[in-house]
Amino acid sequence: MRGDLATARRHLETAHELAPQLTQIKNELALVLSAGNREDLEQGLELIQPVVDQFQNSPEFRDTRGRILARLGRNKEAAVDLEFAIPRLANPADTRMILETVYVALGIPQYSPSDRLGRVRVLMSEGKYAAALETLEQGMLVSTNPAYSTAMAEGDRKRG
Repeated sequence: MRGDLATARRHLETAHELAPQLTQIKNELALVLSAGNREDLEQGLELIQPVVDQFQNSPEFRDTRGRILARLGRNKEAAVDLEFAIPRLANPADTRMILETVYVALGIPQYSPSDRLGRVRVLMSEGKYAAALETLEQGMLVSTNPAYSTAMAEGDRKRG
């Protein structure tokens, strides 16, 4: 089932119907919905908001809400959640990349190239080669190619 969002969504929706009080199911379903269209994003935010209200110090829940807010273009709110989550997550590489994209949208200066290379070196030393390559690619796409943001926005419009 790994990588099959449609199947994961069906299973999580069923689990949520059976146990709507379980916060972890709400979080996982919201995370799956974060890959969808605007309606899915709104539904995901509706699911995760009460969970974050109840567990304000949970980096996982704040990360999920931050991802959704970023996809909705609510970048200031997204930055608050993602900045909170990053130092508290076990593996924040994906969250860092999302935050960098949020910073670009907000016009906030990015990490310097030496900071990015330092993160790449750490990932490589941990054997996380795919994440290191992704970090390099993200930096090249976001910081040197203004067409990247336009292409991402166009892709979001087509999906939404």
